[in-house]
Amino acid sequence: MNRFFFSSICVLALALGGCGGDDERPSTDPGDTNNGSGDTNPGTDTDTDTTPSEPGRTVANCETNIADDAPAFYKKYFRCVTITMDGDSVVIESDGLPPHASFYYETSDENYTEFVSQGDGFYQNPNRIEAQNIRMTIGSNPRVRGLTIDDSLVDGDVGSSQDEYGMGTQGVALNSVALFNPLAAPGDDIEDELYSFDPYYGHPAQGGDYHYHTTSMGPLEVLEAAGLTTITTPGSASIEIYGMMCDGTLILGCTELNGDVPDSSDFDSQNGQ
Repeated sequence: MNRFFFSSICVLALALGGCGGDDERPSTDPGDTNNGSGDTNPGTDTDTDTTPSEPGRTVANCETNIADDAPAFYKKYFRCVTITMDGDSVVIESDGLPPHASFYYETSDENYTEFVSQGDGFYQNPNRIEAQNIRMTIGSNPRVRGLTIDDSLVDGDVGSSQDEYGMGTQGVALNSVALFNPLAAPGDDIEDELYSFDPYYGHPAQGGDYHYHTTSMGPLEVLEAAGLTTITTPGSASIEIYGMMCDGTLILGCTELNGDVPDSSDFDSQNGQ
């Protein structure tokens, strides 16, 4: 399976994929999604003390329903989702609600926390988190496209290549949150929008779809709950896997799934191998 390495240290541009199309390839039905913003991780010095220590919904108590006949990989790494089989294909469904605190929840929500600036330039965008209807199908026999991932296919421009992941939901994190590509909608500035991230490095688009563009301790909390790491700081965990894109590509941090550090000389232009 192809893998992308995804972290504030092992820098990744989530750009390629071009999901959807024929029956041999995975498809997504992201529900009420739209062209959200694309950003990079603002750094590891964010003050996360603004989040409550015991939010209502967490990866420990969220509802997880994974079919008995689903592959062991999904049972090991995913929470807060419903996973079923459609023939040989895996279907991941989620409401996209982050199982952690955020100041983007409505004030009446049990996971709401008050906005506190994380540093100079940080701000709160006007959107609020709303439940979504995410459905992502991972085909058992994806079509090999024969692409060579070079710099021309990773240019960071919206719509410049048919092989880039589109806007809106393009994957699902381990904790059920939507994964977007790292690009801003036309007219927006990704260097500005990263300052609207909450302490989990996420924010909602206009349709209320909360999402990550970059690393977050949110998915790492799933690994912690499963006893796979004791550290949830991106770049420092024993193993780092963040989620899966709509074409079945895994989003990894600075480690392989067994904890080994990969040889970066084997990476392509998108830090994948």
